Amino acid sequence: MEKLNFSSKSTDDTKKIARQILEKVKEKFGSQEGVVFLLEGELGSGKTTLVKFFTEQISEDSHYVSSPTFTIVNEYPKKILHIDLYRVDEPDEIISFLQEKIQEDKYSAFIEWGEKLNRKIFDKTVRIKIDFGDGESERYITMEIADNL
Repeated sequence: MEKLNFSSKSTDDTKKIARQILEKVKEKFGSQEGVVFLLEGELGSGKTTLVKFFTEQISEDSHYVSSPTFTIVNEYPKKILHIDLYRVDEPDEIISFLQEKIQEDKYSAFIEWGEKLNRKIFDKTVRIKIDFGDGESERYITMEIADNL
């Protein structure tokens, strides 16, 4: 398992961190296709913002990225899924849907509140934990990457 720690003091820093994380994912797995990104962090910590930056790196556009808190699943161009498990108590249906999209169709999935899922379900998993820092825009971001956490 590879673990990296980042510190962000601004949205520009966070954008650079998203690029660095995707580079590590591509080193490990060859591409981001079929990778599940489990994002963890308190409300307002920046999970959706980070997904927006990941999407921008993959598809070169992110104007359509929005929080899927009420829709639960948003699908974006370039085979990107954005899922929010905040209001989901039993994620079994989501897991079945994800397995098909990830294994057969090679989607990348960015899952907010990822701690609600068993990490061992998916072959390629990246865990990203976002913690508030001391300043208003400061965040500490930890990434763990493994074939199976």
